[in-house]
Order: sequence, then C-alpha cells, then structure tokens
Amino acid sequence: YRDCLLITQLIIALKTVRAGGVIVFSLMHLECFPTAHILYLLDDLAQHLTAVKPQSTGTPYGTFFAVAKNVCGPMSRAGADAQRKKRNAYLAGLCRLWSELRFGGEHGVGRGLVPGDLDFIVTDEGILDGYLDRLVGLGRHVWATQVDGLSYLLRSKGILE
Repeated sequence: YRDCLLITQLIIALKTVRAGGVIVFSLMHLECFPTAHILYLLDDLAQHLTAVKPQSTGTPYGTFFAVAKNVCGPMSRAGADAQRKKRNAYLAGLCRLWSELRFGGEHGVGRGLVPGDLDFIVTDEGILDGYLDRLVGLGRHVWATQVDGLSYLLRSKGILE
C-alpha cells in the first residue's frame, strides 16, 4: 500500500493546490524511481522547485522535501491554459495508475509500482537524456546534508575517527 499512498498524496496535492500555490512533498532517494519521476512532474508544473533536507532531522537518511512553488501559477492566459491541461493530463494518468495499484495485480488485490508505470510523466531515458543535470542540481544540497549526517552518526558510534 506504500506506493498507492504515494500516488494518492500526489493526486490530492495536484487536485487541491490553487493556481500559484505551493506543494511540499516528502520523498526518499532523489536519484531513484519513482522519486525522480515525481520531481520531473513537479518541476514541469511549478515555476520554482527546490529539494530541501533539514539538518535537524533525519540527516543520515535518504528523506527530503520537494518544495514546488507557483504551481500552475499566474502567467499569460495561453501559458496558464497549457499548465492546466498538463496538470489534468498528469492527474488522469495518476488516477489510472492509482486504480491499477489499488485493484490490479494478481487476484485483484493491488500491486506495487514497477518501472514503466510513470512513463506517462517521463521515461527513464527522458530523465537520463534531458533531466539528469537538473536532478543532480536539485540533489547536491540533499546529498551534502546526508553525507554530513552519516559522518556525524558514524563518528558518534565510534566507527569513524
């Protein structure tokens, strides 16, 4: 149910955010599936996306917050219409996927995410060919904070000097 919950949260966020609003989303492992795909979606719909990893909590772990600002925000009328259409297309794909995650799979009891499920957002090749530099840029602060947290944890346990 973890994957279904993730998709549910994304659907709710996209359905409820006002034009120009902010979405804050807790994610894990910026460089992995499905997080990279979700970041692509948020980046595509927002005028500003950052990845934030507070130094006060969970620093050694792969968790972080994606903060998407000005989601489907005010711009030219044509630009706003295009953003709404894009959001609606993403929502339609997410709703289809949610149904499959919840009721598909063997015996109709649901299933987990598998590679290819989020290809309607972006393919793995699309990330590697056109989004990887942006993904690395988003991840630098997250990874640096995680390295500091891991270093502190290992020193406090006497594993590192």
